[in-house]
Amino acid sequence: MQNDPRGTAALGGGGGSIGYGDANHITNSAANVYNIYNGGTIGSGYSTNGGKEIGPTGPVNVASGNPIRVTLSYGGGPTLMETLTDTVTNARSFKVYAANIPGAVGGSTAYVGFTGGTGGVASTQTVSNFSFTPTTSVVRTVKPLSVSGFNQDIVVEAGATNDATNHYLGAVTSTLDGGTAKNGATFYEKGLAGTSGGLPAAGGSGVVSQDDPNATFAFQSYTGNNSLQLNKTTTTGTLTLASPTKLSTLAVLATTGSGSYLSAPMTLHFSDGTADLVLAYSAPDWFGRDGAGLAGLDRIDATSGNPDNNPNDPRLYETSLDLTQFGVQNNPISSISFDFGGGTAGGGNTEIMAVSGAPTPEPGAFAVAGIASLGLLAGRRRRA
Repeated sequence: MQNDPRGTAALGGGGGSIGYGDANHITNSAANVYNIYNGGTIGSGYSTNGGKEIGPTGPVNVASGNPIRVTLSYGGGPTLMETLTDTVTNARSFKVYAANIPGAVGGSTAYVGFTGGTGGVASTQTVSNFSFTPTTSVVRTVKPLSVSGFNQDIVVEAGATNDATNHYLGAVTSTLDGGTAKNGATFYEKGLAGTSGGLPAAGGSGVVSQDDPNATFAFQSYTGNNSLQLNKTTTTGTLTLASPTKLSTLAVLATTGSGSYLSAPMTLHFSDGTADLVLAYSAPDWFGRDGAGLAGLDRIDATSGNPDNNPNDPRLYETSLDLTQFGVQNNPISSISFDFGGGTAGGGNTEIMAVSGAPTPEPGAFAVAGIASLGLLAGRRRRA
């Protein structure tokens, strides 16, 4: 989807640039990318303005040669959902990407189309049965959920002292860049002496997502464990709701330092005996990625006490899922398990910082209908 000044003539480079990237990359754009070249990562991803970031697709091998059914859905929050189905084996992959598509393309309409590229080897790529359908989504008010299970304190609280010897090492149990070794940068609370940015105050009514005015998130106390930190050592973790709750929408605020996991598995557990449901959440690198729920937070080096004074980064990313699409809005959720996107070999630390949701309305209640953002993209012009 693009609003490049070249219009329908916009085209990037060949080979690994897949007709999208390189010096002549397609600007004002957002794209789903699929790589089948065995010299790189085989899989899919979401990128903007000519970038290419790829992650595996689990049981679906996009390079198998089998016809792959691709379904993309965007609306009801800054989250792009991708479902891949191998039409021969029936294997299925579900991924999500934090995405602000109107922001990436610079408006509410865009051209829709395809590019591709070959380089050292060649392939025949066929796109068939393409359809683009504006959809109607439901706008729901998403508010903080009370959950427990956070395992690390990664935020330097506003009242912490910058000790001449240890600086802020005593204020955290782990850092975003360095993990429990506590080297490198991490978040700090707004109001910390000598800084200009920071996370908003913890608790209370929370803070509104910058990409989703209907979603509010609340942080845990900055003097205790305030993140569920995952890495190649701690590959999974669970947050438990204070009481099982029926949700029509579930939203997660997360990020990754020294790594990038565009999509990682997330499993919902139910208290009524309903089978676990494996979905996904997004945790891109905390610098510069699209779809940030909160941006321009700045960071501080716990070992030196020095902030970056960066007005644009780092960032926290929102994943928002309409659970009515999966038919579980009437099943009470008791806990949510998160997997590390890098498994036992990937780098960096993923932080799940907050979870919010919209309770399922009782019978007789109603929600306000709105227009999905991707549907708006088709309002003025499109091409295939």
